Amino acid sequence: MKQFAKHGMVLVAVMGVLLGTGAYFHRDGLHPNTSVDTMLLLIPDSANMEDPLIREWLDAADEEGFHLEVVRDSKLLDPMFQFHAAGLIVPDQVHRIANEALIGTLHDYVDRGGKLMLVYDACTLDLNGFFPRLESRLSDLVGVNYALYDKYKKNTTEAGQIWGNQKAMEELSFHQDAMFP
Repeated sequence: MKQFAKHGMVLVAVMGVLLGTGAYFHRDGLHPNTSVDTMLLLIPDSANMEDPLIREWLDAADEEGFHLEVVRDSKLLDPMFQFHAAGLIVPDQVHRIANEALIGTLHDYVDRGGKLMLVYDACTLDLNGFFPRLESRLSDLVGVNYALYDKYKKNTTEAGQIWGNQKAMEELSFHQDAMFP
């Protein structure tokens, strides 16, 4: 009986190793066609794929023939996630809130040579919906001090007039009465 138990334990261990190896190689990942010419759009786990702000990114990329796929926070934070893409886009209006784990993962990604596009105020809020006291938690990553809400309060952007000759305005595609938020 002891020998049967011993062989049973070895069998269970071998099965565990085999199942673990299979799970590792067949884990949930990106589509097989994700390649080095594909960019990833990072969205929160709670985001709805039909959100117009997300659809806008995907539709614009599709119209331009640009390969863009969605990756959710939990997938990016998964230590088993294999990143096979040209870069990562973190959109502002879709992804303003980020926890420290995600901020750290973005730092690690860039430190390992990853290409990151942060849009406007992406990941500037913590989980409680507050801005950081001094600057964005990603300021050191992008090399610019931004999201200085503690210092400037609501005056972080300023409205003003754009001056230039007619030719410059036409090249910038500004018409005479253009207004921008």
